Amino acid sequence: AFLPLEEDRECIVPNHPDRWLEFGPESRLRATIAPGALNLADFPALFDPVGDAENTRLLFVVPDGPSERELNALATVASGLGRGAATQRRWVVVPASRFDPEAVAAPTVLIGVAGRNPHLDALAPPEGAGTGWLRLTRTEWSKGEPVLAVGGADGEALLRAARALVDPLALLQLEGEAAVIDQLPPAVPRPSRESFTLADLGYGERVVRGPGEQSLIYAFDLPLAWSPAEGRLTLHFVSSPVLDPRAANLTVYLNGRTVAGVRLDAPQAVEVPLPARLMRPGRNFLRLTFDLGLPIELCDFGSVRGLWAAVRPDTALTLPHADRGGRLDLDDFPYLFAAEVDRANLAFILPAESTAEDLENALNLMRQLSVADDSAAVPQWVRVEKAGADTKSKHLILLGEPHRQPWLTELNPHLPQPFDPETGALLPSYGIRIPTAVPDLGVVQLLRSPWAANRVVMVVTGTSDTGYRQAIRLLTEPALQSQLAGRLAVVAAGENVALPQVYTQSVADLTNVPAVGTVERFLKRTFGVDSPWPAVFLITAALLTLAAVAAFGAHWYHQRRGAGSDGH
Repeated sequence: AFLPLEEDRECIVPNHPDRWLEFGPESRLRATIAPGALNLADFPALFDPVGDAENTRLLFVVPDGPSERELNALATVASGLGRGAATQRRWVVVPASRFDPEAVAAPTVLIGVAGRNPHLDALAPPEGAGTGWLRLTRTEWSKGEPVLAVGGADGEALLRAARALVDPLALLQLEGEAAVIDQLPPAVPRPSRESFTLADLGYGERVVRGPGEQSLIYAFDLPLAWSPAEGRLTLHFVSSPVLDPRAANLTVYLNGRTVAGVRLDAPQAVEVPLPARLMRPGRNFLRLTFDLGLPIELCDFGSVRGLWAAVRPDTALTLPHADRGGRLDLDDFPYLFAAEVDRANLAFILPAESTAEDLENALNLMRQLSVADDSAAVPQWVRVEKAGADTKSKHLILLGEPHRQPWLTELNPHLPQPFDPETGALLPSYGIRIPTAVPDLGVVQLLRSPWAANRVVMVVTGTSDTGYRQAIRLLTEPALQSQLAGRLAVVAAGENVALPQVYTQSVADLTNVPAVGTVERFLKRTFGVDSPWPAVFLITAALLTLAAVAAFGAHWYHQRRGAGSDGH
């Protein structure tokens, strides 16, 4: 849109309020779409819905009683689908014995080891015997919708085939309708570095052109174990020579907060401090906003085309840190586990006797986490019946109500919001308002793992099955995600079913304060005290007592000194 004003030919007021153009939501794009050739290189965009996403679904057909490998193949395919999805279909999990092809008119993903999913075996390519394979096709029962088949001779081969859909190098090699995955190097997470350039993050030189405000946004991830110190940005940029430093500038933002303003006639390398308080675990955003203005004497439409500024890829970030954990805040979800090293050490703990609905809940959470993922690392799925001590050394997402998630019993004394072990009701906590008249409450909470250093546990549960579903909604529906905050959120159905009531509370992470954390660990080890608040009260009482003793001692000393002076 080019919006000149008749009364402002000299461009004296470039931001004149009469310059505006609005595109309304009633705008429509109409196109005739016919099925085309299928190509694995088009994954996952091929599964984006055309039209109304809310009324479409994607079916995942898995063997009855899927094995651990089959579950993780399902999670891996879902992770790949979630990364590139422009819109969100409804995801449905169907056991193979309940799948009726004649009643299906939806895109479908078939998963399983050879002989365990009868709908899958007929699609296996002849050369796929003995290894893992992928097949993309259309069938009569899919009514023209794509069908993705992921199979393997055994669980390891199946998982290898699924990993090819999230491995960046393997994706580049996929072509045609079928692929055999004979070998695939294991995904090894890259260690996070304190110093890195924009080129290390995958960004080349980026340029903004034309007048007005324009932004360049860069994303980088910090592990959950990092406790950031003051960092710095070494900014390298160049700009067109016609810019007036009085009318043009650069503003640096970190996670939405202003950090610094930079003149465009500054040296080409500028050091910008990055406050530690603005950094967070998981995904962080650096925004460079250029306001490219012109002096009035050059304000003509020909000169406008020559405005530009470029940020060079050797721009560097230096982020010193300690390894005692950063902040924990539900507001960081789904970017909380964005760092590759954290995703590779993350496990979903499924509830006991998991149903198809439980798998759908886990898939929806996986889809949300996939928004922040661009690596080959995929969280592991583990049934709680199969989970062992080695699983507790990971970051964990515990799913299910207390009576179906036995790990909550062991974790209960450490929770910001504990449960009554006998009834499953919520116990009084640190001042959060809990609606007592509502029977079905969902609970989402974050805490530092009591089982492993620098690990985090996220609990998604509820006082009932209905409450648990509310907790899942809180993490998966965009309209509710905006209400996440602090380390604890309780959701009640309320009168408005579409928008339930959410209660949140920021609970102090006192284990991250060295003095308090030390006392808390001492109390827990010596007296079995689990709450951090006795440590706070003890330290406060000790400080008050010390202050009182010091004041009394000073008063006594001055009295003795005065008495001695009078006697002399």
